[in-house]
Amino acid sequence: MLHYFLAFFYPALMAMLQPYSKPWKGWGIWFPTSILYILFVGLRDEVGADWGNYFFMFENEASKMNYMDALHHGDPAFWLLQVWVDDMGWDVHMVNLFCAIIFVWGLVTLLRKLPNPWLGLTIAVAYTMLAVAMGYVRQSVALGLVFWAIAYIMDGKYGRFLLFVAFATAFHKSAVLMAGIGIFHGGRNKYIKMIAGLFILVGVYFAFVSGYESQYVQRYVDSSHFHSKGAYIRILMNAIPGLFLLYFRNRWKKLYPNDYTLWLLMALGSVFSLPLVPFASTVIDRLGLYFIPMQIVVLTRLPQLLPKILPPRIVTALVIGYYALAYIVFLKFAAWSFAWFPYQNQLIEWFLTI
Repeated sequence: MLHYFLAFFYPALMAMLQPYSKPWKGWGIWFPTSILYILFVGLRDEVGADWGNYFFMFENEASKMNYMDALHHGDPAFWLLQVWVDDMGWDVHMVNLFCAIIFVWGLVTLLRKLPNPWLGLTIAVAYTMLAVAMGYVRQSVALGLVFWAIAYIMDGKYGRFLLFVAFATAFHKSAVLMAGIGIFHGGRNKYIKMIAGLFILVGVYFAFVSGYESQYVQRYVDSSHFHSKGAYIRILMNAIPGLFLLYFRNRWKKLYPNDYTLWLLMALGSVFSLPLVPFASTVIDRLGLYFIPMQIVVLTRLPQLLPKILPPRIVTALVIGYYALAYIVFLKFAAWSFAWFPYQNQLIEWFLTI
């Protein structure tokens, strides 16, 4: 439990201590911080609910493939990575390490554009890093590339945004959702926005539904199919900051006009996802992972949205308290929390043997 406490306490303390007039964003502190979290996530050993699945995938499937097989597999970039790691004579830990590098570096790239990046890291550690990066390995890589892509679109670099979303889609096809959102955000007329909306619908269909139509029909006959435990809570965690953004949208548009449409779309998507959970919990849950950047950005900017209501330091403390509670609940009461204990790490085990 100490490892998880330190992983959360460190950015939370930094978030409270950093001066708001000059946030600590330099690589002098963020580079070693990134390395620490890469090692924390990437060199974990038998930690995470899907550890066994990914171990089996690597040992029994990827090890028997060549590069052409990987290219024809679903999510080809991830399979190419596994085949390359196997060819190098390494094991599944190296797959996790490379995935962690992409996830953490993408996250940090986005965080350093925010007013209090340490608060953003605290939010990310509480669920995104713990459950996604240490659980849904393929989708964590896609999410890391989406973080990177969003950092580019916030600077108005749409070409780079689409390039990184394409990379993300190669790791997990569900990331195609972000291409439509990006096109809608950058579209200058209603026809472009209509095309973006169609792109989202078609992309979601091919990412989640195509080939599984009969199983979705069965979903309405047998409710035990396609049910994602905890989906309501995870979607609600996106919906709450989404509601904050919608309520303060006028002030947000004044303070952050360049990315207003992007976050407004994600806020609307998060809020309207909530009533859809009973009908397609797994699909909504997986798509909801791509709204996590909105959760991080909105709550990191919340102290700037509420200066006349509460002092920024108090807002920061409240956000940290909220995520500390979520962190504890996940580690103590989540259905699969036992899979995160004991925390084991290859680097720690190596040090203990020398």
